[in-house]
Amino acid sequence: MSTLAVLTFVACVRPPQATAATYRDAPDRVIAEELVRHEAVMLGDFQHGGAYSLQSLLRVLEAWATNPRTPHSLTLFLERDSEAADILTRYLRSGDMSELLDFYLPTGAVEHLEFYADLRALVGQIEDTSRLWIRGAEPGTVFDRPELGAQESYRLFVEERDSTIAAGILDHVSEFPERAVLVFYGNLHLIGNRVRKPFAPPGYPAAKTEGYYLAHYLKSALGQDEVLTVNQIPRSPEPERARPGWPDDRDILVDWDEVPANWLSPDQLDSEYDMAVVRSQSLVGTHPLRQLCCRRIVEESAEDLERLIPFEPVGYHAAKYAGLDRLSLAQTTGETFAEPEGWRQWLSAQAYDGVARLMSPGFEDHVVGLIRDLEQGDNGAAGQLVGLGLPLRGFRPILQGGEAAWREFWSEHRDEVFAMQAVGLWWCGDTAEREWARTYLTETSGRRFEAPRDALKWWRARYRPVTY
Repeated sequence: MSTLAVLTFVACVRPPQATAATYRDAPDRVIAEELVRHEAVMLGDFQHGGAYSLQSLLRVLEAWATNPRTPHSLTLFLERDSEAADILTRYLRSGDMSELLDFYLPTGAVEHLEFYADLRALVGQIEDTSRLWIRGAEPGTVFDRPELGAQESYRLFVEERDSTIAAGILDHVSEFPERAVLVFYGNLHLIGNRVRKPFAPPGYPAAKTEGYYLAHYLKSALGQDEVLTVNQIPRSPEPERARPGWPDDRDILVDWDEVPANWLSPDQLDSEYDMAVVRSQSLVGTHPLRQLCCRRIVEESAEDLERLIPFEPVGYHAAKYAGLDRLSLAQTTGETFAEPEGWRQWLSAQAYDGVARLMSPGFEDHVVGLIRDLEQGDNGAAGQLVGLGLPLRGFRPILQGGEAAWREFWSEHRDEVFAMQAVGLWWCGDTAEREWARTYLTETSGRRFEAPRDALKWWRARYRPVTY
């Protein structure tokens, strides 16, 4: 029998219970063993590419690879198309990340590169590497049709995307019934019932916003009890919202209707999952590669912007990512140009020194400007500050302090940004940038790291701190 495993980290819930809740320890082992008991199990990406979410997937994969009570062979479906999955597969075999970088830059995050490297290390411990396959069933990427407007993009999201993904997964299940299947997808895609889907653009008919997600189509085809959906959620840090009987020092697995309603937002209360993993640690922000002061990132961002500009007036995703390219270029260079030609001329006229930019007073001014934007109500600035490596919880106390407090905040936390930049440059930089990165990390940590993934784990443990 084919086994498809789907776990989800989401936020739906039943009414809060007054009695002590039941739970199971070692959720990653339990989930891996469920692969033999269900036709399908789904694992949710609750942070969309964040470190905690990706590391949770790795824990389940490690439990599968080392437990004799789990299926011998496993196919992992990631939220990627087939081309991206094939490129990742080639990296896992060769260890050469250049094709991955060529494919993704300037998008992606340092946490994604860490996941790929960690996954390769795990595969290296499996004697028969054919035990694990990587597949993608997405119908392309947002960059394949940059001309699509907001209305049509949302219609495809509501009406077509999840059923198309399901068809690809079901074809695989039919062709390879001997393989277990683990589907790692955004938590929304694990909702089993019909719900109103978010992100509707202005003017979109409310009656047409309801639809089904991936889990519904898989359950309909394979059987309701044959597809297990497990939503993952971080434990509430507020003592008054604690669940009686649940430990707070480890991850646990619970039935979905055991999760307190007051842990979740109102729009999540009607969503249906089978189970939930309650994770015991806090989330750490994601750090986009496009925020690296790296010559290659500058070049890739300029090229990406040039490609997207013709579609910007009508294309929803084209406008979104062109805007991100402009933010990236302004941050990493301190310059602004109306057209991509300006960036090309600027780059050809000088040897870009990203480390000098990072250490410059101009970069400090840029950070202070972002804090000012946040103080004035621009919540998007918070994402950019976190993306650099600054602590989100540190912003609020200083917002009313004015520029002097903001510059003091930068002075106190800039080492966190420099170290995060060094991790990213070790992966994406040229020879000189990588050499600076390794030297900086060695001097800052007092350690010699074998690879950037090791340095990133050190960064989280030192500056956040968490153990994943």
